[in-house]
Amino acid sequence: MARKGTRYVPVENAPTGRLSARTRELLALAFCGFCLYVMLCLATYRMAGIDGVIPRGGLRNLGGSFGISIIFTMLARNTQTSHADIAASITAYNLPGIDPGASAERFGEYGLGSLQMIDAEINRQALMIAYIDNFHVMALLLLLIALAALLLRPPIIPGTQEPH
Repeated sequence: MARKGTRYVPVENAPTGRLSARTRELLALAFCGFCLYVMLCLATYRMAGIDGVIPRGGLRNLGGSFGISIIFTMLARNTQTSHADIAASITAYNLPGIDPGASAERFGEYGLGSLQMIDAEINRQALMIAYIDNFHVMALLLLLIALAALLLRPPIIPGTQEPH
């Protein structure tokens, strides 16, 4: 119970909203990311010269940051998904002659160590699958960007004829 005169409420007595904790966390992260983006854009426009030229380095760095964060998010998500898929196949029925749960109980610390080794191998394989998936996504995006470059027109230089 909360002490008299405090405004803090114990977690078990806290009112729950309609949104889950994960949804609230994602909304908070999105809001923080949006605020950071706005601050960086304002700082970039503040650096504009008298002639209105805006340095593109800040926006280029911002784009790189978004790209890196997307790749790391995909890597974490794909690792967890692959880990769940691989770990689902580690049962007493799929491992000939080994019952992972019973072995851990029977051999004590050594059984626990063997389960940790199995988990480490599952993590290693799941991470490799996630890296391969990320590589495929990046290769596809690079191909699309390379094809989009074919749609660009050559620049028109003042004082010369327009290209045919």
